[in-house]
Amino acid sequence: MANHSGIIDSGELFQIIPSTRKIVVPQSHKIIGTVNSHNSEQLTFKCPLLIDGHNVSNCDKHWVVWENVTGRKERDLITDITTDDNYMYFKWTVSSDVTVASGFIKFAILFEDIMNGQTIYSWGTTTCNECQVLETLAYDGTGSDEPIEVPEGYIKP
Repeated sequence: MANHSGIIDSGELFQIIPSTRKIVVPQSHKIIGTVNSHNSEQLTFKCPLLIDGHNVSNCDKHWVVWENVTGRKERDLITDITTDDNYMYFKWTVSSDVTVASGFIKFAILFEDIMNGQTIYSWGTTTCNECQVLETLAYDGTGSDEPIEVPEGYIKP
């Protein structure tokens, strides 16, 4: 997903544990935004480069598969991937499609290799349901842009 807003995740990393397929969520990222937050939260994941001898950084597709509070399921293609000698790092920028309502969202990570239109390798994590979207006040556009009348005798402090 493109990073249009120029945000940079400076928080702790989400860790992928291949032996349990679990995503470990840092305490600092249990809350990933408020309702209708859009591209204002970026989550960075750390995953071993090799899973069962397969270099997952070289997979054809890297996805975050998500389900928002309303039950809508989608997937976001991950393109911002870096590596070092032992790990792959990638970022997911959370859109307003994910933050459409308050509550706990679900997501998983999926790596795929495709050959001749057929999936020849697929590896995924378990579903993570530890991240929450918080409620917020939203302006619905029904208010007035007219100035509020000041009562007679009111003196501005």
